Amino acid sequence: MPATLSPAQREILSLLRHDLPEDTLDEIRRAIAEVLYRRLTAEADRVWDANGWTDEDAERMLHAHDRRSSTDDAGADS
Repeated sequence: MPATLSPAQREILSLLRHDLPEDTLDEIRRAIAEVLYRRLTAEADRVWDANGWTDEDAERMLHAHDRRSSTDDAGADS
């Protein structure tokens, strides 16, 4: 873990140094979650478009059985 805080971490801490009511903290959490959701969605859309995937591709990926469990990976680096 880094010894110094990022500018974003410092900004969040500066907001939270005040004794904020719980409903305000909930609003801050929701706002952060919304920003991260929008960024993740935009990135997923970018990857989707870059690969030219279709709804049929999504269905195929959803039902694919080539996923491995975490236990399958145990010892893979040994």
